[in-house]
Amino acid sequence: MLMFVIYNKVSKIFQKNVEKKQRIKIAVVFLTLASFFVAGVLKADDEIAPIVTVFVIPANSTSLVVPIYNLEASDDVAVTGFFVSEDSYQPDPSDGAWIPEAPSTYVFASEGTKTLYAWAKDSANNVSLVSLSASVNISTAVSFDATPPAAPSNLGVL
Repeated sequence: MLMFVIYNKVSKIFQKNVEKKQRIKIAVVFLTLASFFVAGVLKADDEIAPIVTVFVIPANSTSLVVPIYNLEASDDVAVTGFFVSEDSYQPDPSDGAWIPEAPSTYVFASEGTKTLYAWAKDSANNVSLVSLSASVNISTAVSFDATPPAAPSNLGVL
């Protein structure tokens, strides 16, 4: 909208009897503003929240530190933060747990079947309206066979 207003103003100036030097200066200003818009320096209010598109963790884990295989999100401008939690509520954009890159692991406090929720936010602090979730079954118990092996039966006496 702002570009349209600027364009209209510049067009009206060019329609008037303006000196060639003045028209060139005005054209340079207009092109500079247009390049800022293209580069995203000046942008309209960002009202569209990002969307978490991919969230993958293993189905089972023997460790409380669970890898996050893939976490991706998209936005009309840019995704600037990721938030992974065991809580299903939409996080506040000012929460200190937001990080700029997708995390590679999540640390659980205990074993069991757990569900993680992944969220994304953008520079305007729009938080994804819906998270993606994934579940993992964590069992850190190590089982081993304590039964000693049987003696071989085909050993001869020397």
